[in-house]
Order: sequence, then C-alpha cells, then structure tokens
Amino acid sequence: MRRYINFKRISRNFKQILLLVALLICTGVTLARAETRTMNSNLNRSLDLRAMADINEQLFYEEEPESELIYQPQPQSNSYYQQPAQIRYEAAMAHTADDLWWLALAIHYEAGSDWLSDEHQLKVGNVVLNRVASSRFAGTSIHAILHQPGQYPWAVYSNHPQPSARSIKNAQKLLDGYRLLPYNVIWQANFRQGSNCYSIIECPRGILRTTFFCY
Repeated sequence: MRRYINFKRISRNFKQILLLVALLICTGVTLARAETRTMNSNLNRSLDLRAMADINEQLFYEEEPESELIYQPQPQSNSYYQQPAQIRYEAAMAHTADDLWWLALAIHYEAGSDWLSDEHQLKVGNVVLNRVASSRFAGTSIHAILHQPGQYPWAVYSNHPQPSARSIKNAQKLLDGYRLLPYNVIWQANFRQGSNCYSIIECPRGILRTTFFCY
C-alpha cells in the first residue's frame, strides 16, 4: 500500500509557520522601538528639567552691576509716563528676619501680581524704607510704618499669606542697599499725592489703576 505525501498541506503549514515567525519579529521590533522612544523621551525630559534648573540658578545668583549709579531706559512696552529707572546702591540696612518678612509682605500685597514687574515691586518696597528713614513718620521699624493708621489697611489683618519667593528676593535686595527712588519719595498710591510725582506706572493689563510714586 503506497502512502502519498500531501505537499499542499505541508506547504500551507510552512506558510503559517513563516507568517507566525514574521509576526513575532515585527512585534519584537515594535516593542524595541517603543522602549527606545520612551527612554529618549525620559532622557529629554530629564535634560529639559536640568536646563531649567540651571537657568533659574543662574538668574537667582546673577550679580548686580558694581557701579554706584546707572541709568537704564525703560522698555518701550511699558507706560508712556514711566521715567527711566535710577539704580543706586546704599549701605545695607541692619535688619531682622521680621523686617524682611514684613517688607516682603508689603511688596506681596501692593504689587504681588505676576504681570507686574520687579521694578514695580522694588519701588513699592523702596517707599516703605523711605518712610522708615523719614522724620514725617513716627515709625522706627518696617512693622511700625506698615501699622500706622490709614496707611496700609491690610497690615491689621490677623492672618497673612506667605509672601511669594519673588517678593522675598526683592525685599532682601532693598535691605541690601538697592534703591530706585530718592529719599523724598514717600507716597505710593493709585492717585497723586504730595508736591509732584517722581514715577508713574500703568498696569500693563489695564486691570488696576495707575500707580503714582510721589514726593
């Protein structure tokens, strides 16, 4: 009795085996590519975070110019009324942690919005320090100046927020001797006061009123 070999069946099975092998190979390549993309993505994210950290650190530790008096023009995008910033350096004030906290809090309350510039914050804090040095105000400390009746209403609140990191940094800058305003500029409000205005800043978003720094 003769046995016949079914070549068609063998060929069909062989094709199925080849198809299965090809499918396994393609699946392995796809998984390898996906793993590679994931590793590259994680690496790029790590590099981006590191680069951001380096930039922030560089900005934080950036040194100020050593010259005592520098005039810097105001950017064209800011208010038409704003005068060039006068940058001066005075002797660092002897201060406590409490002084730093209250000055930063004043900056945070008066000019803590993200869209307001560092110059705006520095001028607000500068007015507070000018009042401390002025004979027109009875306070001998930043705390006393802020708590004078009718001057800074928010100071009498029982619960205060934590000042922002930017407000603390600018407060420390002022206590270290950085100044933008002359000694006689002791008024800061949304209206004119005193004899005249040294600097006028308009809110870039048009939400708040103009801020006047007067003497």
